Amino acid sequence: MNYSSRVQHARRLVVVAGEGGGRDGERAMVQGRGVDRQQRMIDAAATLLIDEGFDAITHRRVADAAGVPRGSASYYFPTRAGLIATAVRAAEDLRLASATAYAEALPERRRASRETARELIATAFAPHVDDTVAVARLDPMTVALRDPELAPIMREHRPGILAALGVVLERSGRGDVTDIDLLAHLVDAALITAASGPAEGVIDRAADLVGRFLDHY
Repeated sequence: MNYSSRVQHARRLVVVAGEGGGRDGERAMVQGRGVDRQQRMIDAAATLLIDEGFDAITHRRVADAAGVPRGSASYYFPTRAGLIATAVRAAEDLRLASATAYAEALPERRRASRETARELIATAFAPHVDDTVAVARLDPMTVALRDPELAPIMREHRPGILAALGVVLERSGRGDVTDIDLLAHLVDAALITAASGPAEGVIDRAADLVGRFLDHY
């Protein structure tokens, strides 16, 4: 299974937040058509959050993106806070599954520091990254980490992301890098620093910074 197929599989495996009783301000799943509608809204909320950030997570936008009646969003997710929590959990589920799939699909060979850095960035922010990653992805994640209701969701997924980064290092001939938590923080900081410059070339500049760190090993 190639990476694209793995990502599609990962999307199908996104855990339904609140299944079997409801959590994060979401109604419990129901049978029949309701299950499909609710899952489509969860998937849509995850994609909107990853692509556009918190401002996109409204009942109207999620319903439109999912192709369901707008009233369905308010029914299944009575509050915006609950809708946002569901979006964060689904986005992190998708990110983790996609990061794991990406890392496991990476061919084993010795990579230069800068190339390894790019693979680490691609893994940490799977399923896709571009030069808007610091604004579109990293900023919302930082906001979530400061929110007492959302922070546990972010912390819950971090060990899996670190494990995926560890696989990338191993498959790139960088198994001597053992402080993966520090490396993950460096990736975030490098992207923030790179984003303070021109809008183009953010990933390249961040990879240069992370690559300089890897050069010390």
